[in-house]
Amino acid sequence: MFHSEGTKDAKNSSERQCSYAIENVAGKRMMVVKCKDCLSNASLSNAYCREGMLRAFLYPQEADEIVMKKPFYKFYGKEAIRSMNELAKALKSVERFKFCPSCQKKLGSLWGDPLHFYFRLKMDKCKKCHETAITATAELEKTALVKKSIELGEEKRAYSEVFRPELVPEMLSCHVDLKKPKGKPSESYSVGDVGVSIYDIPERPDMLYFVNFPELHLTPDGVKAINRAFENLCEHKADIDFEPHNMRKEFGKIVREVLDKTLKGTDTGKEEFEKLATILNRHTVGYGIIEPLLADHKLQDVFIDSGSSLVHVVHDDYGECVTNISVTKDEIDKLSTRLRAISGRPFDSSSPVLHTEIEDLGIRVCGICEPSTYRGTGFAFRRRKNNPWTLSEFISVGMIDPATAGLLSFLIDGQNSMLITGSRASGKTSLMTALMLEIQQNSRIILIEDTPEIPVENMRRMGFKVEHLKTEAFAKGFELSTEDALRTSLRLGESILVIGEVRGKEAKSLFEAMRVGAAGNIVLGTVHGSGPYDTWDRIVNGLGVPSTSFKAVDIIVSAGAIRFGEDVKRHRRVLNISEVTKDWKTEPKFIDMVGYNRSKNSWKVSLSSSNTIKKVAEVKGLTLRQAMENIAVRAKMKQDLAALGKKRPELMGAEWTIKANNEFFRLASKSSSYKDIYKKWSGWLKEAV
Repeated sequence: MFHSEGTKDAKNSSERQCSYAIENVAGKRMMVVKCKDCLSNASLSNAYCREGMLRAFLYPQEADEIVMKKPFYKFYGKEAIRSMNELAKALKSVERFKFCPSCQKKLGSLWGDPLHFYFRLKMDKCKKCHETAITATAELEKTALVKKSIELGEEKRAYSEVFRPELVPEMLSCHVDLKKPKGKPSESYSVGDVGVSIYDIPERPDMLYFVNFPELHLTPDGVKAINRAFENLCEHKADIDFEPHNMRKEFGKIVREVLDKTLKGTDTGKEEFEKLATILNRHTVGYGIIEPLLADHKLQDVFIDSGSSLVHVVHDDYGECVTNISVTKDEIDKLSTRLRAISGRPFDSSSPVLHTEIEDLGIRVCGICEPSTYRGTGFAFRRRKNNPWTLSEFISVGMIDPATAGLLSFLIDGQNSMLITGSRASGKTSLMTALMLEIQQNSRIILIEDTPEIPVENMRRMGFKVEHLKTEAFAKGFELSTEDALRTSLRLGESILVIGEVRGKEAKSLFEAMRVGAAGNIVLGTVHGSGPYDTWDRIVNGLGVPSTSFKAVDIIVSAGAIRFGEDVKRHRRVLNISEVTKDWKTEPKFIDMVGYNRSKNSWKVSLSSSNTIKKVAEVKGLTLRQAMENIAVRAKMKQDLAALGKKRPELMGAEWTIKANNEFFRLASKSSSYKDIYKKWSGWLKEAV
């Protein structure tokens, strides 16, 4: 950052120069002028400010924007900077000319009011200064300011026309680029009071997620009202329930009360009042400039990388996108404070990793700061679906096919231990949630997570019995360790065990429990990996689990996010379902039950050599043929729900999946003919919908 503090005699001299700093924000050079302690009104239309700024342009400025800070922010763009550079150059040239004392007195301040200087010089009849006046006015007439003034036929109005700022409330401590790309957007929609447009960027493979905030288009009176209300809020004293789930509602009442008092005596209408209240909520008790992004259900991820100010996102329909938002350190600090408060966990140099959740928005948060970063603080916000994903929904979005869905449903109902492996954002947790819906509701589930991702309350509302254990997430001493939570769960009675992610020393306890049968029925978990062998290698060689204990796993499901050709968008797919055989000692052996063909975008199911299918058939008292028919019927059920869901999406959602599964279980308990079961189930579905 470069600072210019003006000249030594800045306080008294007519050659006063404004103090400024050049800041780099999202690749832009911002000329930030320090106006807070100045008595003037921070505007290029003001003679005092204009003189100080023009002298700062004595050496041409290669900035993209001027930002003048007062109890508001005024942004001047490239056109204003070009005019300032041009005008400063002309004034420097005219300053060399000598005028007689009489003329000089009438002309006034060249740097403070160049238009007054120009028009008085144009009308001046002084014979001594005639030739000089012609040369000086010709020099000034080259500038955009004087040209505009001549065009308007007015002396003063050109200042506000040429130097037209964008006014932003002071609490908005971010930079939002308002310049829209050329051409029509691919899509436009609203998120609350904020507009969103998606544009192609010719020079980049990703797209632009362009956000249009109402706080950037307030009238001067609106900006003043927001700033006054914000100051009054800071001074307001009240007893507030600071519990995260109540604070927003409680503080929202105070915002409206303070705003109402602030606007008393004005002619502010109801619509304008609501707009201002929403903006105040967003920047006080809310999550600031990124809140509309967190509320956009079409976004999967929102990223702010440490050491970078640019906000970028992952969109459901357009994949990776950059945004027109750049956050400042002030905004990051405010966000960090807010997340510390709602999580109750530390986030500082001694605990530089934060895992938490924004419950009201259904967002999982991972934060990281120095010394775990080279510079600054970064955040990754991940949306979780409030309603659980279902296998039918996965069929509809192409993550699996019906045959794979039927097999997964059968394997879960057969009480197999299963690990879901994949890279970040491959859909591991979503798939595990969908598999939990295939569990019969007379079972009890113990779920262990460090950051809540599974929508437990919704599952409970739909009739599942879930014990939810919270474990530590890097911050030591605040919750149970995952290992302790696992040991506790094994003492909580016969239950199905679900672990959010297997990643530490608890893996030894988990696999030992699975091996001796202490874990009871089904064990489900996710683990980072790229396939069955990589999963074994990570668990055995990375986490220290004995290789023979790994045999306690029956099935490994591999998920991935892939690209087709040069398409920049990633598509989630189940890539492989593998059976872990039991006849090995040191190196694992796997049998592929399902394989995904990327070139054909299709799956091949091979179950003829599966020992797991035979084992489940024996446990259920089925023949191998009946087991295959069972899988086929489950596949048809999922396919039927997915087909109906194209017109009525709720029919492939969680509640209908549970109803459909329960009806299948009821029918299957009375008949061994799967042809008859499917026929009756289809009749039930037709009548039910």
